Order: sequence, then C-alpha cells, then structure tokens
Amino acid sequence: MNKKRKLLLSAAAVLLLVAAAFLIFGGNDSAQTGVELLKNGDFSRLNSNAMPEDWYADAYIYTPGFTDYSAEDGVITIVNHELNDARFAQRVDVDPESLYCFSGYVRAEATEGLGANLSVEGVYVFSDSFYDTNGEWQEVRLYGRTDKKQTSVTLYARLGGYSGEALGKASFRDLSLTKVDSVPLGYSAQNWYQAAAVYEEADDGMGASACRADTRSMQRLCHAWPSSCASVLTSEKLPTKLVMMRLSFLS
Repeated sequence: MNKKRKLLLSAAAVLLLVAAAFLIFGGNDSAQTGVELLKNGDFSRLNSNAMPEDWYADAYIYTPGFTDYSAEDGVITIVNHELNDARFAQRVDVDPESLYCFSGYVRAEATEGLGANLSVEGVYVFSDSFYDTNGEWQEVRLYGRTDKKQTSVTLYARLGGYSGEALGKASFRDLSLTKVDSVPLGYSAQNWYQAAAVYEEADDGMGASACRADTRSMQRLCHAWPSSCASVLTSEKLPTKLVMMRLSFLS
C-alpha cells in the first residue's frame, strides 16, 4: 500500500470518527432523558440580593407586605401574609411532543386555595397541593407533555394558584426537570400548553346565548374565571353551531 493511499485511509477514518461523535454528542439539539434541564435547581447560587440566580419572583398581587421571598442554605421560601398567588419561576427550553418530570421537595404551613405546589405558567396544571407537612419535607412531582411546536415552558414553585390564592408559608428544595420516556404508575401527564377547545354556541329562543364545552375545559375555565361560568348554560336540546376558541389561563 503506497503512502498516499495510507494517508487517504487515515483521513477517512478520522472523518468517520468526527461524524460519529457529532451524531452522538452534537448532532441533536434535543435533550436526552435523565439530563438535568433546570438551572440552579439546588439554589446554591445567589445573586447580590440574596435571591437564587436563574430564577425570578412573581405574583398575582405585588402590593408591599403581601408576600416575602427568601433563599438560604439551598432552600427557597415564599410567605404570603395575605391571600396571594406567589411563585419562584424559571423559563426552560424543551423539545416538542415530549414527556417531562418536574420534581422536588416541599415543606408547607399553608391554608386556603391551592396551597404549595409545582405548576406551569399559563395553563391550569398543578401538582398535588400541600398545606401542612408537619415540618417534614415531602416529595412532589409534576409530569407533563409538550405541544407539537413547543420549545419552552415556564415552571413555578408556587404558593397559591389561578383563582386559588393561599396564605402561609411554602419552602422548596432540590427542584429538577428531566425529560422522561414514560410516566410511572400512579401519575399522569398533563398538557403543558394551551389546548384548543371546541365550544357549541346556541340560542334558547329567548335571545339568550349558551355554550357547551367538554367537561375538562369547562372545569379549567371556571377555575380560571369563576365569574365567566355564570353566563354559561348547558343543554342538549339547543340548536348548535361549532365555534373554535382558544383558552389561555393567565393570572
């Protein structure tokens, strides 16, 4: 084998190795299952204001004296002195049509509303609610799926919720977000995106309008805007026409 041919074969082998490494490590921007996606989920890094880096505090009511936020020794804490929906939040990049697990530990001394929970911005999606954990840390998980073209999600460690304001104290530690292949027994995956709902508009013959919607969408609508439900009637006897609407559940 001449020298030139050896050089060509060596170059080809190097190119194959580079291509393989690219496919394994750099050829796919999608997150791998089990890889941590949250930044500073252990709250070990604090900024000059003693707040966790990569997170921001948010609330339904910003009035001074309603809510206090703090971070210390790897724990974030929310204290609602008045009824409020308050949270630490972080926006995270995600892959479309994928399953995720948002998890961590919560310690609560809360009353009212939705208590302490993990949740998702803009949709009526919550983990179990915690009110009094007797000073103990409790594991909490929230599984969800992303939409076809969804590339990001904003996650909340929260005290309260949409139309579910709470009082008291909630602490969180060791928060994590990972992509998963499946949801374990005992849990279910919720949609981490705004879903289109089909509504039926009708006239009862007396000039009043009514609408029907699928049960889950109506439940979410009533939780988000309780006053809206007063004008919603359901009747199988009414003539209908389909109208597409998009629900958004914003505080």
